[in-house]
Amino acid sequence: MKYSKGYKYQLREDEYIQTDIYPRKNIITDLVVLFTNGILWIKRYFAWDGCSGPTWDDKTNARGCLAHDALCYLMRMGLLPQYFLTQVDAVVKRLMLEDKAIPCRAKYYGKGLKFIGGGYAKPKNARKILTAP
Repeated sequence: MKYSKGYKYQLREDEYIQTDIYPRKNIITDLVVLFTNGILWIKRYFAWDGCSGPTWDDKTNARGCLAHDALCYLMRMGLLPQYFLTQVDAVVKRLMLEDKAIPCRAKYYGKGLKFIGGGYAKPKNARKILTAP
């Protein structure tokens, strides 16, 4: 058996989000698909850990953090190039504003992601796979 730790949430239905990220070819995994037209398809049962840092999870940041985690998943898998990181981080702020977050809070999230520097999206930081007999 193989598994990993660290997830708080799991999608109960597919989610489609328009992004400003346009890969040269469709990126397809069992859990996440990013189409060349910028549509991000996050499939039912995708698990993520919510927003990181000194913050709280709520309905104004849920989609943004979901999309960010899904896109970072593609980056950690080596399927989405690291040069998209700035655009990946910008998705959070845009979605938070669409979902009625207070503008200064959305700005704070954007600055926080920039400050962290994207280490979470590097392939070497993929969640450790644990095994059981």
